[in-house]
Amino acid sequence: MGLNCARDWTRSRIESIKNKVKQNQHQFFMEAVVAGCATVAFADNLVRDDEISKIMEFFRLNDILSVFDAGTVLETFETYIEQFLFDAHIGRDTAFKAIRKVRSFPDEARMVVLVCGAVAESDDEYLEDEKKAVRQICQHLGLDVTEFNLHTPAPHNPPIPTDFAPEWMCQPPAKPSNKGMPAWMQTPQ
Repeated sequence: MGLNCARDWTRSRIESIKNKVKQNQHQFFMEAVVAGCATVAFADNLVRDDEISKIMEFFRLNDILSVFDAGTVLETFETYIEQFLFDAHIGRDTAFKAIRKVRSFPDEARMVVLVCGAVAESDDEYLEDEKKAVRQICQHLGLDVTEFNLHTPAPHNPPIPTDFAPEWMCQPPAKPSNKGMPAWMQTPQ
């Protein structure tokens, strides 16, 4: 009977340790999601109510994260936002540090990116600043941005208006002159 009690005690301790490990992993995930959402929400230097509502709704509906108290999630979110408001560089560094904690968990890392993208689109606009923030999150998680359709846009170089450009910019390039050049340097005419 003593041996059975020892086995039962050992099993219960192992289950307890497993549950604590899972809870810590979920805590890292919750922190990463909230930090990522704060990063995206602050991408345009303005945190809107619809972004906060979207974050809270996700945490309420997600099976894994619904175990966290909504007040704790909101408090964590506000802590990250306060850091962004104090100093944007400090806010980003702190957020990216929390985000990187889930880098070795690929499913959780992808979920962080997906949630951050959903928050960015919560106002029906996925602004370039928000996409840039999500691309940075992908970079810190070691994920390929193309997996999430976050390609970097091609630079836009508008034509120079001729009415404002100096005259020399509007003229076609002059033909090269071979005058005074050695024969081996001359270009065929």
